Amino acid sequence: MFPTGDDASGNRVHPVSSPLTSSPYGTESLIALAYETLRQPLIHYFTHAIGEDEAEDLLHDLFASLLTRPPTATPIESLDHYIWRAAHYRANTTQRNRRIHNRIRPYILTEPPAWTPDPSPNPCDQLITTERTAALHAAIDNLRPALAATARIRATTDATLAEIAATLGISHANARQRSHRALTILRTHQELRP
Repeated sequence: MFPTGDDASGNRVHPVSSPLTSSPYGTESLIALAYETLRQPLIHYFTHAIGEDEAEDLLHDLFASLLTRPPTATPIESLDHYIWRAAHYRANTTQRNRRIHNRIRPYILTEPPAWTPDPSPNPCDQLITTERTAALHAAIDNLRPALAATARIRATTDATLAEIAATLGISHANARQRSHRALTILRTHQELRP
C-alpha cells in the first residue's frame, strides 16, 4: 500500500526523490531533513489511508519515535524506506484499532444500567420484618428515656451522631455514648436476634 512504483530495473522506488537513501542514520539534522522532504507525501498517504483527522498526529508520532530511538537499536540502512514502512504499519494499526473499536462499541456501556429494585418481598419475609420491627420498638420502649430517644432516632432515621446531638440538644460525645449504650442493651434482647 506504499505510494511506490517500479523503475526500469524492477526495483520499487518512492515517487519522492530523497537524499536520505544513501545517508547513514544517526543525527537529528538527518531526521529534520527527512521530515521536510517526506512531510507532504506522508500527510497525503495518512489522509488517504486513515483520514484527515489523525494524519498530522500520526506523522508527528512517527518522527517522535525516530528521535527517541535508542542508539543501541539496529542501524537503519535506508531512512526513507524505514519511514515509509513505519508509516504503513502505523496506518494499518490505526485501521485495525478502529475496526476492533467499531466491533465492540455496541457492547460498551456508556452509562451504568439503572438500578431496579427487587420484586416485592414474599409474605414470609414481610412478616419477619414486621415482627422484628415491632420487637425493636418494644425493646426501645423498655430503655431509659434518654437512651430510648437516641435509639429511636437512630433506628427510624438515617441521622448521623451530629444530627442526633443537635436534635436532642446534647454534645456529640454524649450522643455517641448514649447511642453505644442503647445499641449494647438492644443487642442482648433475644427476640431481636436473627
